[in-house]
Amino acid sequence: MGWIGLVERWRQRSVGPGPLFAATALVVLLLDPWALLDVGAWLSVTALAGATAATRWSDRAIARSGLVRVVAGSIGATAFTAPVAAFAL
Repeated sequence: MGWIGLVERWRQRSVGPGPLFAATALVVLLLDPWALLDVGAWLSVTALAGATAATRWSDRAIARSGLVRVVAGSIGATAFTAPVAAFAL
């Protein structure tokens, strides 16, 4: 995901988090098709999506301080991964 974001910045393109997550998941699935059945891959993708969504929300709604971003990211990752973890049990 970092490499895709870096290439897009180098190309002076603005990429939203949704297409970036989709491209990253596609690359992971192309390299390891069995990742689709791996709960760890599900948790990784949902944790990153939750942290990103909550951080972007907190930047707009609350403040752009470091502490607020860390707490919001942690809460977002936990909230997004909870259904996957419950399903995996």
